[in-house]
Amino acid sequence: PRSTLFPYTTLFRSGRVLSLQGKFAEAESQFGTALKLKPRDAGIRRSYASALAEEGKREAAVQELREALRLQPQVEGRIQLAALLNETGQFHEAVAEYRQVLASQPEAAEALSNLGWLLATCSDPTVRDGSEAVRLAEQVCRLTEFKQAQTVGVLAAAYAEAGRSTDAVATAQKAIELATTAGDARFARDRKST
Repeated sequence: PRSTLFPYTTLFRSGRVLSLQGKFAEAESQFGTALKLKPRDAGIRRSYASALAEEGKREAAVQELREALRLQPQVEGRIQLAALLNETGQFHEAVAEYRQVLASQPEAAEALSNLGWLLATCSDPTVRDGSEAVRLAEQVCRLTEFKQAQTVGVLAAAYAEAGRSTDAVATAQKAIELATTAGDARFARDRKST
């Protein structure tokens, strides 16, 4: 039977499969061809950006995500862009992207957690803001009912940045206990060593 898929759809799907298989050069070729056929498709651009990031081409991935967001603003894409900006050392831009997400979705747990972590632990001291990190981390912990090791770990880091060492130690211990109970030995081990 003849395929009813458009050529760009076949290329897009092929690119995604190749990317999942770790065949990034081949995936890049498929995505590139799909974008030549349909340059205004934000979904193709987001998937292409993911493949580029996996391949270590983070700057190119940032450009693809910026274009995808220009074509179709989307919270998940903005969070993905913020994470890439953080990885490439563009900390102020990452903060701005997370703030845009929170302006439209104040209870977006991933954005709250990621921004809180960035403000608490960033290597650039001009980005760090302990009091705002605490506010964000407390908010995400309330949303998750203080039951997620990762968000409680963000709160511990925020307390530490804010100079609240007693709270930081107690909260870090709670994060370790949550991780241990959940069977996340790696998280618990990593937190014990910090």
